Amino acid sequence: MNRVNAAHHWDAAVAVGKPQVVVNDDVLLDEMRDIMKHYIAEYREKRLTAANRQHFHREFEKLRDQLADPLLKEYSSFEFMEKLYLQESSLES
Repeated sequence: MNRVNAAHHWDAAVAVGKPQVVVNDDVLLDEMRDIMKHYIAEYREKRLTAANRQHFHREFEKLRDQLADPLLKEYSSFEFMEKLYLQESSLES
């Protein structure tokens, strides 16, 4: 989700009275998904180096640390999402 869409998402959520925390978590999760999609693309194209993996992991964890919901924070680990997205990508091929 780009910044413009995030701002629109924020405005729409405020208009219907959604708490700020939920909206922020939604935006963070969207960004985490984008990181994971790029990670999987690099993996599938055999361009993933150890340094790249560490970079993706670090960026993912920075966002994960900002999640307000403790359950989301607990169950959205990089390792879990990596397995999930790898499994999903293998089904698509």
